[in-house]
Amino acid sequence: MKKVLAFILIIPSILMVSCKKQPTACVTADKTTIMVGETVNFTSCATDAESVSWDFGNGNKAEGTSVSQTFNAAGSYLVTMTAKSKKDKKWDKASIVVNVKEIKDRFITKISLKAFPATPPQGGTWDTTLTGIPIPLPGNGPEPDLVVTFKTSDNSWNLNLGTFNDVSQGQLPLNWNYAQQWIRVTDQNYQFIIADNDFTLSGLNLNFYTTPMKTFTFNPKTATLNGNKLVLNDGGYELEIHFEER
Repeated sequence: MKKVLAFILIIPSILMVSCKKQPTACVTADKTTIMVGETVNFTSCATDAESVSWDFGNGNKAEGTSVSQTFNAAGSYLVTMTAKSKKDKKWDKASIVVNVKEIKDRFITKISLKAFPATPPQGGTWDTTLTGIPIPLPGNGPEPDLVVTFKTSDNSWNLNLGTFNDVSQGQLPLNWNYAQQWIRVTDQNYQFIIADNDFTLSGLNLNFYTTPMKTFTFNPKTATLNGNKLVLNDGGYELEIHFEER
């Protein structure tokens, strides 16, 4: 009788264990290719899991459904998430690979102006043709005289790339080639300014000035490239900046 009673008591326990659902592991990351020193945010999308643990493949571990990890050395890291049932009776694993690239020196090799608005925001023409000038002057037409200037936030760089006079839409793209100049960018924000070089006539004197048309601000050292270039688009302007990493 005692053996029968013991057997009856064991059956509910077996049923309770067998009724625990099998977790299904699932993991997402906000990015999987980064530079050294960047942080990746991981999120569990597991189902039927009571707890979640992480192994980042770099010696660090964590617990929780949403975690972050900073990778300080180049390489490929297999990040594994383990989803467990109550009391860790059942479990499942899912993995994702994070590729960490070494930060190299980055040099500007070419800047291309691919597009600009045909007319200024206020309408009319970009420039006013001056009359009464005794000799022909380049840049004395209705089209803009375009230049791209770039400078750093601390003004350690402030470079004028040269002017293209009286630029029509049909002349695009404009290219400034600097592959031989070794323009190495540093880890800070830069301003790339598309501008119109103009002049006014005062008596016999020409007074030159520059009117900014569009400014792009970003960090070219850490910006994510598309191949070897960064494409900037806004308000009808398109600027391509080409780099070489050495």
